[in-house]
Amino acid sequence: MRKHFFFLASIAVAALSLASTGHAGTWAGYMNVFDKLPDGSQGGYVFGSPWGVPDLKTTLIATPGTGTTIVNNSMELFPNYNTYNASDPFWADGAVGNKWMEANTFVEQANLTQESVTFTGRVDAYTLSSDYTAEAFIKVLDPANGYSTSLFERQNLSGQTEWSLTADTFFFTGQLLQIGFSVSGVNANPAAMATLGSVRVTTEPSPEPTPIDWKGYMNVSELTPQGGKGGYIFGSTWGVPDLQTTVVTPPSLTLDDNQLILAPNFNAYTDAVNNTGTVAGPEARAFWTNSTDGGITAGPLGNKWMDGLSFVEDNITAETDGDFNGRVDAYTLSSDYTAQAFIKVLDPANNYSESFSAYENLSGQSQFSLTADLSQFVGQILQRGFQVSGINANVANAATAGSVTVTTFPGIDPGVIVIDVASGSQTQAQAGYATIATATSVTKTGAGTVVFDAANAYTGPTTVSAGTLQVANANAVGGSNVTVDTGATLSVASGTTMKAPAVIVDGGTLAASTLAVNSTTGITSLAINAGNLAGSPAVTVGSGGTMSLVQDARVSVAVGSLAITEGSGGGRLDLGAGQVAVAAGGISAADLRADLLAGRNGGAWNGTSGIISSAAAASGGTRTVGYLIGGDSSATVSFAAAGDTNLNGQVDVFDLVSVNSSGKYGSGTASVWSQGDFNYDGVTSVFDLVSINGSGAYGRGNYFPAAPTVAGGLAAVPEPGSLGLLAAGLVGLAAARRPRCR
Repeated sequence: MRKHFFFLASIAVAALSLASTGHAGTWAGYMNVFDKLPDGSQGGYVFGSPWGVPDLKTTLIATPGTGTTIVNNSMELFPNYNTYNASDPFWADGAVGNKWMEANTFVEQANLTQESVTFTGRVDAYTLSSDYTAEAFIKVLDPANGYSTSLFERQNLSGQTEWSLTADTFFFTGQLLQIGFSVSGVNANPAAMATLGSVRVTTEPSPEPTPIDWKGYMNVSELTPQGGKGGYIFGSTWGVPDLQTTVVTPPSLTLDDNQLILAPNFNAYTDAVNNTGTVAGPEARAFWTNSTDGGITAGPLGNKWMDGLSFVEDNITAETDGDFNGRVDAYTLSSDYTAQAFIKVLDPANNYSESFSAYENLSGQSQFSLTADLSQFVGQILQRGFQVSGINANVANAATAGSVTVTTFPGIDPGVIVIDVASGSQTQAQAGYATIATATSVTKTGAGTVVFDAANAYTGPTTVSAGTLQVANANAVGGSNVTVDTGATLSVASGTTMKAPAVIVDGGTLAASTLAVNSTTGITSLAINAGNLAGSPAVTVGSGGTMSLVQDARVSVAVGSLAITEGSGGGRLDLGAGQVAVAAGGISAADLRADLLAGRNGGAWNGTSGIISSAAAASGGTRTVGYLIGGDSSATVSFAAAGDTNLNGQVDVFDLVSVNSSGKYGSGTASVWSQGDFNYDGVTSVFDLVSINGSGAYGRGNYFPAAPTVAGGLAAVPEPGSLGLLAAGLVGLAAARRPRCR
């Protein structure tokens, strides 16, 4: 969990000390000395040591309250003149200095405790020569590691009217914090002081945050005969305790670590029974309880539907954060009641009408996360809090009605997220993640299904380790590379076009009805290393997208249809050493051949669009890509060896017979792969027979690589003897085609 404090404001409000050994919140100095390079720039480090602030040539003008705060401290920063000595070549080079000086004026705090630091102020005057640099900075140094720099945030003051630096120091607890200013440049000749100028600054606090004040509001509605919510009656401001909300931790300057216990409302029922309400006794009992005698006696149950809201309120500015996050510490609330976290935006100029709202049910959650883009609501009112809804309860039933304990915090830290759904199906909200804004990684485990139905913004990798991750929102994993492990499934909901930088099927299953592979609206890179596609998806590959099968193993996938954009900016299907089967009618013979010709690239099989094969490209010309068109207009396209007319992984005499029986050899008529056109020139000729010989596959058995997870290499180049085998086949083929004499 992270906390965000304004550094200067925290000092002023909470009286945090900047005390450290030797510096009780006062300004200190340190000089780092470097060699000067021939061009006058900074060279190698020489030494560093503490200096008095005046020796740096920093003039403290006003330093009120430096024991506990540096608010409204003014000072003037100059180049350093203290070391210049014309007779000492170490320090001087003729009329100018000979060392590069970094003069640091700062306050420091040992044993850092803040989790966020902000340093702000204004620049009152800037006349410093462009040969020098003045910066405001926040540094964190690690005393346990030779005072090495753990964090360094800085802002150049040139051209600024003010500065504001913020650093997340969450990970540096116990280290040394320094905030202040540096002036860097050559040690200066005092004779040039008038022309080198200075910088005058005043430190200022960040705007002081308004302490959090939890507020309450109750909306009262009629109760339907079925016990549900009926017509609205009234709403009014209530005290938080009257809602039956207990604020466990004291309100802080932010929403950090506020813990609340939320319960059904008992107050209205109790007031009616005790005659303490504003309505006369019998009327109150009849109104608030299920009295059966007009209020003479109270009924045992409530009679109104209550929406009790506990919330904090902010005026929305351009800087207002629209996030509301936290965890559910305990949930024992009866199923008769609903507890929700919410964000609302109300418009004061329109009778406080609701401009925006978002809710998350807390039942079954370990944490909650809501966010809102508030840019269009500047000037309106933001409410973040909790709502408990249900019948006004009889306090006698408090034990069975239960409660919810929640803790708020500013944001869910990026980290390793594991979503374990053992069985059944849950939405991501039901699994505890309404949206995932940031994550180092996300892993789906368990045999069940989680449905990502929100537009998640995280960019860390996603791994489907077990069970099913279903993508039901186009941007559910829009910034994440997704890997599907053996036995797991990545499912794309019908009607959803999944977007992702990369999807890697590494033994699992990718199930979809449609897949767009492109760099704009779909999956930029779809790689199938092992596993399969399910659902016979309609696949379109275009706009810089690449679909690839593994290069050194045999993977076969089936699709319902295949469309590839050719030419500049098109897409590529890289078969690797695998095969794609297209269902009947899923691609025309003409389109398939056009895709192959685009990717063939003269036989190199590495074209910029169309169907390519990285395995064929790496084979040195011994491998190619083949295709078949079935009688039902189905199609198969595969990594192949020339001569393998049926794409069964072998080139043998049966293939030569197929070429012969097609009647295409030497006829000059249009031919396809199964008829002997292995070089894609549209006819079957002696050149195709030569390509069979060049493959070295004739009579050598199965040339396909092994199945995934087993190393599979490419077939070897022809060995002596293969030519002889093929020659025998060619003689037979020629004889079969020679006209007979009568």
